[in-house]
Amino acid sequence: MPSITLVTYPRKTTAETSRLPPLFPCSSERSSADPVTSLMRRQYHLIYDDQCSLCLGAVGKVRQLDRLGLVELVPLSRAADSFGHCPSTEERLRKQLHLVTSEGKIYRGAEAVGVLAALFPESKLLGHVILLPFIRPLARWAYRIVARHRLKISRLVSVN
Repeated sequence: MPSITLVTYPRKTTAETSRLPPLFPCSSERSSADPVTSLMRRQYHLIYDDQCSLCLGAVGKVRQLDRLGLVELVPLSRAADSFGHCPSTEERLRKQLHLVTSEGKIYRGAEAVGVLAALFPESKLLGHVILLPFIRPLARWAYRIVARHRLKISRLVSVN
């Protein structure tokens, strides 16, 4: 009969565990954050235009899908307060969604939609399709058209 060997690994010391990366490396305020608090933070931050009804409708859908609380929804009007700085210019933030990861990586526009969709079981396939290398240029093109005409679209379509 084969024997089972129990392997144990040494515990990490307090000094090793306190070297967790800050939520946003470019923000000096956040770099000294308590490691426990930074672990409890959400993994993604979605910055959206809170003056756009189409964007508000999309955010409502994200709220429905995000049962695990992975995404913090950050209205553009509060972005500077939430981050201590803005990850992009206000004009650029108004033009497209921005999804910021806890490591500080920023996805914009169609890529933000693809990554966001891939987070949730109901939209995972759509997210992966959007992110395919040969689909991504088409997704960017479609996103630009929708973003450019979002005010007209939101007037034509009832978004709740």
